[in-house]
Amino acid sequence: MVHRLCLIMPLLALLLSCDRPRTYAGQCSTPFPHWRTPAQGWHNLYLNKVVIDGRNRVLWNGEPVNTEQLRSYLSTVPTMNPVPATALTVDPEADCSVVDAIRREMDQRLQCRTSNRCGEGRGEWLTGPYLVPLDEMTPEGRRVFEELEAEADRAAGKAEGNKQ
Repeated sequence: MVHRLCLIMPLLALLLSCDRPRTYAGQCSTPFPHWRTPAQGWHNLYLNKVVIDGRNRVLWNGEPVNTEQLRSYLSTVPTMNPVPATALTVDPEADCSVVDAIRREMDQRLQCRTSNRCGEGRGEWLTGPYLVPLDEMTPEGRRVFEELEAEADRAAGKAEGNKQ
């Protein structure tokens, strides 16, 4: 009996380790550390959306694109004024090799390490300070908003004083 188990266990391990594609949900769902998440969002930025669906198709702002089109779009983004942010959303069943390739293209062409305009994650992306009502802001967000508002009021008061 022990002898049979010794023969069966390696075969079972071999069968379980067959070359199944690695999926986003299982093995590559951690974005680059210098990328933002939907909860962090961006303020006052336009947003391009790159999606990898469960069949590994790539969409740019809802439209299917091939690799060359995606590269062209990503290369154009840094030349725009204002420069928009670009967010990647990945279906849990997407193949990790596709996800990794798209991440590398985005990171390089959008200069993500220095631009701070790349992100990844599922959910609604916050892209402006007025999308969240004051009563729904986090305490920290509300504090920052109120500080900015007070500074703007002080600056406006100084400008009024200079006119008189």
